[in-house]
Amino acid sequence: FQAEDGIRDLVRSRGLGDVYKRQPVLSDSGEAVSDVEFSRNGTRLAASLTSGLVKAWDIATFGQVAAITSFSEDCRVAISPEGRRIATVFTEPGYSSNIWIWDVDKGEILTRLEGKAARVNDIAFSPDGTSLLTASNDGSARIWDVESGAEEIAIQCRAKEIFRAVFGPNGARIATASSDNAARVWDVDSGAELATFPADRWLENVAFSPDGTMLLVTTEEYGLLWNIEGGELKTALDGKVDRVGSIPFNPSGSRVVGLSAERARVWNAETGRGLLPLANVSHALFH
Repeated sequence: FQAEDGIRDLVRSRGLGDVYKRQPVLSDSGEAVSDVEFSRNGTRLAASLTSGLVKAWDIATFGQVAAITSFSEDCRVAISPEGRRIATVFTEPGYSSNIWIWDVDKGEILTRLEGKAARVNDIAFSPDGTSLLTASNDGSARIWDVESGAEEIAIQCRAKEIFRAVFGPNGARIATASSDNAARVWDVDSGAELATFPADRWLENVAFSPDGTMLLVTTEEYGLLWNIEGGELKTALDGKVDRVGSIPFNPSGSRVVGLSAERARVWNAETGRGLLPLANVSHALFH
């Protein structure tokens, strides 16, 4: 699919699905995908499959560049901004999570974070690729050094569990979604809570706008765009919002992509108006 401003959007149904318009199918194996993410520079795509494999593709050539065994049917995956590293989370029932950071080109493990964090629900690389953010079921968000595996910062939320955590565009802030139905913005250096955005139901995701001034907060029913500094609601997305991915904004911040009634949908970020319904899919990202 070619968006109005020329941004290419990826949607998937079986396997990874199709990149529209008429872009090659990255995988047609029929395997279900549990997580998918573009690198920030847009050169590579990583996905975890229910077969226990994590695969990466080069977007320019659509060639597969890595196939890694994750040992999990439901593995969270993150890819570094330049696309050279992949982080995976594997959790055995009743145990803490094992986080492995891989060299994509060599297929080798570079760093292991084993038993250092409680059960991890989400992971994300910092914009410069030097740190990894984790969200855990002990109510903590932690930042780790990618090279050494050392814990750099620990932020403790009032909620029992954090299930989504993302870096802001310059790495100075993070946002979390937690089990008390609230999204929060935090200062990385001080660990201070800067803003709280409550909801009336379970949160699905949070995402910063590309300029870092807005926070998109989604539930299983609706999506809200908040101005971070003033804490005011900017707009609500039209209709039902089922899910948004790890890159819901286009680079200019003028569009949001996600799922609505099992169809990919694009919204105007200024007005919240729905623009483009697409084919039935299970995930959608801007590239």
